[in-house]
Amino acid sequence: MKKVFILIIACSISALNTYAEKITIDSKGNIYLLGLVQDSITFSDSTTIYTNSFLYESPKTYLVKLDPAGSVIWYKLFDQDDENYFDIKVDHADHLVLASLLAGNIALDSITIIEYISGFLIAKFDPDGHLLWYNLSSTYANGYGVSIAIDAHDNIYTTGLFTGNFHFHGPDTIAGSYPTYRPFVAKFDSSGYNSWLQKIDSWSIAVTDLDVDDSGNVVLAGHCNQNFIHQGDTLNFREDWDGFWIKYDTDGVILKRKRIYSTGYDIIWEVGTGKMVSFPIQVISRVIHYLLLIFL
Repeated sequence: MKKVFILIIACSISALNTYAEKITIDSKGNIYLLGLVQDSITFSDSTTIYTNSFLYESPKTYLVKLDPAGSVIWYKLFDQDDENYFDIKVDHADHLVLASLLAGNIALDSITIIEYISGFLIAKFDPDGHLLWYNLSSTYANGYGVSIAIDAHDNIYTTGLFTGNFHFHGPDTIAGSYPTYRPFVAKFDSSGYNSWLQKIDSWSIAVTDLDVDDSGNVVLAGHCNQNFIHQGDTLNFREDWDGFWIKYDTDGVILKRKRIYSTGYDIIWEVGTGKMVSFPIQVISRVIHYLLLIFL
């Protein structure tokens, strides 16, 4: 019988219009938190991140690393204003991987400042917050449903939306139909090279999450209200939103796919795969004034 230990870390925050949207944890129990702040944000160890000079400027996105006791180790501030445009995950070497639609400026470090509109960014940082690499797509990306998964070999999988001709630094280019957006699924190796890139050919689809199992198979989930074609096959849908999931092998070849439906709306927001690990960590985040619940 497994024992479950519950550690509750409550850290006070003082800020205006502050949100925490994404959270992940490394092998040492350090916490990465990503969210929005309007003016400034002060953590319980008195570290303050200042954002805007004027009260009614758009919120900025902050990324902060906290130790297990909740003290700030380092932070970054990005000129982005939509929480749906980011995701973060930690790989097996405790490197942090960030995925984002670029809708403004991002200072990845003191030298690498990207000024770009409607591109899709994958970036990796070491545990001290130093940039290791980044891969930036062509334009015509959209950030809805951004999600990251990392396999046992630290390959990175991500998804988002695109239109027009779309590519990363890698072998593949996919073509959409402007101005409608279609989902893409991409795999990057641990050094940031885009191994493969695929599209799902439907204009009325929401891809909301993906995960990867111990064999490197990728499961993608979302919902749709129009038929879509993928790898030559058509999956039929009704007009009241049905859920779906697709399972790929490590090379991006479809293994299985499934439509999920009932008489009403069937909407899928998250997906998870079973993993054989020695001490699984499940993190639940429900932030009002910054409350982190970590179940070990």
